Amino acid sequence: MAEIKGIQRTIYAYAIVALYAGCKKILKWQLGLHVLLPIMIGASIYVLWRSTGLWWFIWAKTVSLENEVMFVRTIFAPISKYLSHWILYSLPDALWVYAATAYMLLIWRKRKNYEKYIWLFVGPCLGVGGELAQLAGQVPGTFDLCDLTMLIIASILPFILLSRKEKPCGNMTTLNQPLL
Repeated sequence: MAEIKGIQRTIYAYAIVALYAGCKKILKWQLGLHVLLPIMIGASIYVLWRSTGLWWFIWAKTVSLENEVMFVRTIFAPISKYLSHWILYSLPDALWVYAATAYMLLIWRKRKNYEKYIWLFVGPCLGVGGELAQLAGQVPGTFDLCDLTMLIIASILPFILLSRKEKPCGNMTTLNQPLL
């Protein structure tokens, strides 16, 4: 009897998620494309081609992944000479701002309250604000106009890509609803 209640709760939870999200299949696809993929690309750039003095490498050493990471870096090292400066140094942060903004858009898309707007602009404010704070000397780092440009584009792009009209998905609708 306890197993049946557990199964019922699981089915109920999935039903709520599906109803809330519109079409669960599309939700996974959008989260994968607009959130996980940009994070994975940005993280890969850091791991493969950025300085080993960054905090990520300290963490990799702490969890005993240093040898594996260094092995993978040696395999991909020849590619770095073909990558532009903006890909290595500006794109990862821009991808993270894009992912954060897209994630907030997907979460808050159906809400019609003021809290929504605060959350929608967390990623852009942190990204662009952090770069401007570097310019003002308030946070460590070097201001870069290319970084700022990429961060602004990454802040705007999710609003453009995720604000299409609803499309039918069986008897449900997808996440592509007007967001604002």
